[in-house]
Amino acid sequence: MKYLKWSAVFIGLIGLDQGVKYLVSRYFPGDITQNLGIIFGIKLPHTSYFVFFFLLLIAILFWLSGVRKILPLVFIFGGGISNLLDRIFFGYVRDFVNLKFLPIFNLADIFIVLGIVVLFYPYTKKPRRQTEMGEGHRL
Repeated sequence: MKYLKWSAVFIGLIGLDQGVKYLVSRYFPGDITQNLGIIFGIKLPHTSYFVFFFLLLIAILFWLSGVRKILPLVFIFGGGISNLLDRIFFGYVRDFVNLKFLPIFNLADIFIVLGIVVLFYPYTKKPRRQTEMGEGHRL
């Protein structure tokens, strides 16, 4: 049952990204940018590298996180699959958010970055030091 919930979130993220891309391309077609690279327009020399990069990312994420950290993985894969659908159907990823001080991006890129931040945030914390008074007490 819990996997049904995560599947719904996954499909919802893809639907939200694809829906917003559709609306922007229909009503604001001049705002769509064709991104031939990966996230934030980073260029790779050949299309087959996309597949290798994506599979490597999946392997690293599963190795680092284990199955218990599903939410960040749902966001990462939801964004990645949505951008992959763009690449399959259009030959490029449709980007439209232009903040001038960042590369142009889309909601799927936000999902990916958010998932990575949530996934790796626990690794930035310093473990609390145990004292003689017991765990959790400070001197």
